[in-house]
Amino acid sequence: RLGSPASGDSGALLDDALVAQIVENSAACVVDAEPAAAAAALSAASAALRRSEFSPLAAEAARVHTLTAALALCASARSRRGGGSQQSLRHALRSFFGDLVEAQLDGASHAEVREALFSKAEASGTANSRDVGVAVGECVASACLAANAGAIASTSKTLVDDFLADGTSNPTRQKLAMYCLGELGKVGDDADDTVVSPDEFSDTFEKAVRAAFDAHHASLSGDGLTSAAAYALGGFCAGALYRERFLAVTLGGLDGDGADEASADSQRSRYAFLLATRVLIESAGEVDSFFPDDDGTERKKSCPPLTDSDAQAIIAGLRLRAETETEEGARVVLAECLGRLAATRPDALLPELEADVRSGSENSRMDSKQKVVAVLAAKHAVLAVLSSGNAGLITQVTDRLPFFVGKETLQPASPAEVRIAAMRVLSAAAHGLPSIVVDKKNWIETVSPLLFAQTIIDPSLITVVDLGPFKHTVDGGLETRKAAFECVGTVVNAFGSTGTGGAGGHLPGDGTNAEVSNFSDFLGAAPASFPDGVASAIATGVGDHYDVKMLTHALLCKVLKSKLGAEAVGKKLKEIAAAMTKTLTQKMKSDAVKQEIDRNSDLVRSCLKAVVGLTIRLPRDVTETEDFDEFITKVVRSEKVVKQFEEAVAAAGGGGE
Repeated sequence: RLGSPASGDSGALLDDALVAQIVENSAACVVDAEPAAAAAALSAASAALRRSEFSPLAAEAARVHTLTAALALCASARSRRGGGSQQSLRHALRSFFGDLVEAQLDGASHAEVREALFSKAEASGTANSRDVGVAVGECVASACLAANAGAIASTSKTLVDDFLADGTSNPTRQKLAMYCLGELGKVGDDADDTVVSPDEFSDTFEKAVRAAFDAHHASLSGDGLTSAAAYALGGFCAGALYRERFLAVTLGGLDGDGADEASADSQRSRYAFLLATRVLIESAGEVDSFFPDDDGTERKKSCPPLTDSDAQAIIAGLRLRAETETEEGARVVLAECLGRLAATRPDALLPELEADVRSGSENSRMDSKQKVVAVLAAKHAVLAVLSSGNAGLITQVTDRLPFFVGKETLQPASPAEVRIAAMRVLSAAAHGLPSIVVDKKNWIETVSPLLFAQTIIDPSLITVVDLGPFKHTVDGGLETRKAAFECVGTVVNAFGSTGTGGAGGHLPGDGTNAEVSNFSDFLGAAPASFPDGVASAIATGVGDHYDVKMLTHALLCKVLKSKLGAEAVGKKLKEIAAAMTKTLTQKMKSDAVKQEIDRNSDLVRSCLKAVVGLTIRLPRDVTETEDFDEFITKVVRSEKVVKQFEEAVAAAGGGGE
């Protein structure tokens, strides 16, 4: 405890020289490797700065030593948007730069701090990183908030003026400026008309953003500038001061401002406005614990939430865009935006997304790609409500999932990309909220046959392309099967996390023979037909493409940890062993390159790990058959792979035949 200047008792403080030494020594802890220690060191320096009147030596140590380390930390390309220690470090960094400016030390004005942050990021070669740009922007905003009234407005004006004056001479600094503008726009409620005219600034800012979106400008400055400018525009849309003006600009840009839909420049510009919309949605109403309310006890939203009218306008613009968007990257962002909005307004928006999916076969404008947007929006809605932790919203969103993952989206007549999207929704739900597979068992029972149907190889989708001296096989169903096996694996994991038996109801770990008599029947919570369905999928998957085989081997190891799963697999043992034989005996081409050799080695190890699981987990009356004995003797224990098999046995704890 460094003491409380509020008491006015300077004798209650630690010796200034001692504190200065502590601050100087602790500066070495301000590194990414130890976020908790770094946050503590920054907090100590901030405390010294807040007591600069009583501890001038300690404050100067913070300005000299801690500032140097904080600049380097801010310039390190590492995201601090997670929780726990990274979030604490993010807050500590922002607080430090604010306290530094508020202490009014020589060489530490908000303008000097901004220049130091820019220069360090440029010198470190990390200024093109979005994470660095956002970190620099947050620290600049904190410094401006701590400075005199009007600092945000004047800094924003300076950054925009410099951007327009630089042209394309310094794209790195321009990107940093745009990220800073985005953060300043979010907190920009200290506007002083005597410093900057809001209308005049709005015009120049819009001019700068449109210049950054311009294809010619971007070609000279790099694509990163377009993203940075979108961040800036989104920040100003999210903030209270300029939302009305720039929300209209952004929605107009989403619609292309009347430009030709097919124009490459128009597509680029629309995508940039879409990125700005995502920033707006992410930021509006976000609770940021860095900003306390006036009494210091509660936390406020750094940006006001969207009004119902604003939200409806954005939703209408996004859905209209989805009807004509042809670029896959843009559709992904559209789905994320709609999903985030659905997470805050599930009763209003999810029915509209359901209608979009249903209308796909009736509305000529709504083809499969637009249906994918609506289905994937459900996935992002799930992720958003799970992140919020709001039980009511979680229930509202998950109650509607059976439509987005059901007969409407997984039927054979649905386009492959729609089926893949639906499986990703189920994967996201089962991974983020494992109990859903038990709580909605009837849904899983209905979906399972449709899901398992996606794991079957469809010969009609496999074509051979004649390329002259050689032929190339194109498997149009591969991505669907990969998504299916990933989804099945996630659902199995979900049952393992919520099933009965075992420590904490989780899947038992990789075990030995001692665990055979201590099965945790987590698949007992699954529909009765589920284990057999998984086993049939495994029997198909072990003979499929490389990527599917790898997924199937991992799935097999999981399923074998359930007695019900092991019994189901035992029924398919002959087919599984036959497919594995081909994998383990496959010969490499004489001209195979190192990458092909390494991939085959990985596949063999993966297969042998699954074989060990079979020998450990299956009852002897199942494995003691002529076919399986021959598989083990002639294939698994052959000179070619026996050493790798023994290594797999040892890794599993010494089991195996």
